[in-house]
Amino acid sequence: MKNLLFLVCLIFSKILSAQNLQPTANKALIQFSINNFEKEKLNVPIYFFGKNSKKEFSTQKNDTQILLPLNDTYLVYSKIAIENYEIIVSNAPNQFYNVLFQFDNTKKNRLFATPLETVVQIKLSDHKNQGSKQVITFVNQNNQKQYKGTTNEDGFLEILLPNHTKYSIHIGATQNYSQIDLPHLPFDKIVKLLQFENELGQLQPSKDSALFNFTYFDLNQKPVKDEIIEIISLKTKKKFISQKTDNNGKTQIKVPIGDVYSLNTKYFKEFATQKVEAKPDLYVLPLNIRFPSSLSWEKQIEEEKKFEIAKEEKWKKMQKEIEEYKSAQEKMEKQRLEKEKKEEDIYFKNLMSEINKKRKEDSLIYLRDSLEAKTTQEKLLKTTKLKEKMAMQIRKHEDSIKVLKDSIRTAKLKMRIEEEKKYLTNKGFKIEQDSALLKAFQRNKHWKNQLLVVDVTGSMYVYLNQFKIWYSSKHNIFPNKMQFVLFNDGDDALKNNVYKKVGTTGGIYFSTTADFVDLETQMTKARQNGGGGDTPENDLEAVIKAIEKCKNYNEVILIADNTSQVRDIELLPKIKKPLRIILCGADFYVNGQYLEIAYKTKGSIHLLREDVDFSSKNLANYEKITIQNRTYMFVNERFFLLSDE
Repeated sequence: MKNLLFLVCLIFSKILSAQNLQPTANKALIQFSINNFEKEKLNVPIYFFGKNSKKEFSTQKNDTQILLPLNDTYLVYSKIAIENYEIIVSNAPNQFYNVLFQFDNTKKNRLFATPLETVVQIKLSDHKNQGSKQVITFVNQNNQKQYKGTTNEDGFLEILLPNHTKYSIHIGATQNYSQIDLPHLPFDKIVKLLQFENELGQLQPSKDSALFNFTYFDLNQKPVKDEIIEIISLKTKKKFISQKTDNNGKTQIKVPIGDVYSLNTKYFKEFATQKVEAKPDLYVLPLNIRFPSSLSWEKQIEEEKKFEIAKEEKWKKMQKEIEEYKSAQEKMEKQRLEKEKKEEDIYFKNLMSEINKKRKEDSLIYLRDSLEAKTTQEKLLKTTKLKEKMAMQIRKHEDSIKVLKDSIRTAKLKMRIEEEKKYLTNKGFKIEQDSALLKAFQRNKHWKNQLLVVDVTGSMYVYLNQFKIWYSSKHNIFPNKMQFVLFNDGDDALKNNVYKKVGTTGGIYFSTTADFVDLETQMTKARQNGGGGDTPENDLEAVIKAIEKCKNYNEVILIADNTSQVRDIELLPKIKKPLRIILCGADFYVNGQYLEIAYKTKGSIHLLREDVDFSSKNLANYEKITIQNRTYMFVNERFFLLSDE
């Protein structure tokens, strides 16, 4: 705090002839002596700063006199001590002052403030209160002039800066880390404490840039090396990329303040958003990321791909066998159809003969009754009754024939399914090895009024055989209680060079009949029009269309291929009904996307030996669940299979 002493000034009307300088009508003569507090004489320059004129006057080391303009108040100081004095000079002519200045000269190597310069003391320390040796640059915001200093080992720096301006503070390579405002206060001293984390790495936050400090852990909480984090501005779409994480899983990114950012890794996009306020401040944002490492994720993807390739090869082999089988069957089909037609013609000819015989007998009976009638009115009544009975019998016989024909068609279809199953089994294909579909329906007999959404792409052939066997044996039990939506992921769009767009991929077929033959016909049509062509499928588009179009159902059941990715997972928020998902091919693992769908719709997953109900589950982040003896972790609204380490 500055020390001001008011001196009693002597004004003489006559001039002392002993002095070298003389007061004038415009200037006062200040004669002075300088001592320390031990009354020893000091030979140092003295500075006189006019508070009104803002001008400064100084003496040489051995001077003892100075002339100063009238009508001003002067701050008097040296640059060896903190003490300062004030002299008021009026506008009277020929003024003379004889004064003594005392300064404490015992403090060596210290800076002392002046009327135009402020002593600025900076203390750098981290959260552990440890200092840091850094080069600090102060940039005058008016003229961009720079002043530099270096903190000591304790993080302390003292520097003299011109006041009445603002400064940007750069620390090391960190630009605009902070700022300081020096008002026009004579002999002022400002102490500024700054937190500066030595362990942050190469980057530091600043007043206009926030610092993200990331630590990447895998699901087993081990630091992950060589990962890259990407931050994207939601306002400008600009991307900020980190360096690779170090051995401790750490990396940094600096971004402008006043924005909202999405956080991304190589395989996990937009896993979080972070708002950085526009108010200038030192934003240091420590964020821990816990996802599978890219290396382990790529390994898992590679294993899944190998599994898919093996399955695809098996399917192609099966497809070839089916084509050979169908080719052989077609050669025999014509003969069989001709034979069956002849047999049917003979059968129905004999049946119609019996019907006509019976009809003739009934006609004779009614004719006899009519002839025996005594009156015209009785004859008319008998004739009318005869016609009505004959019409009823005709309808009854026609219905019987239709039912019989439908039964024959169904029996033939069942026979063909069984023949195909037997043929493929003899060829070495265990088409019911994964009977998850059959087991799921057996365990859940309480499902009523079902809306079934069925993947009919190429890789689902084995499971569709199961489905047809199950439905052919059950459909008479619940007539008109089931509705079907079949999807093939775009009707061979890729073969026709058509881009598959999420939400409008197409290849969706509806069947509201419970008739097994009609369902099989629709299924064949859907499969012939497209087989997918690539791994992802349009599961959710099909579910959404099914829910919109169909009415009067209790359960929505999705029959899906576990090894296929969900092309349109982004549509999940649009589904507001619980989904019962029967997963085919889930003997090795459960696809996390289907777990996510079941969890977020409060539905369920159905596997070979297990049903997983999510209707009342609320999982915490990083909570683990066990399915089929394998452990999955719920991370940021997604499910990840944990390694067996």
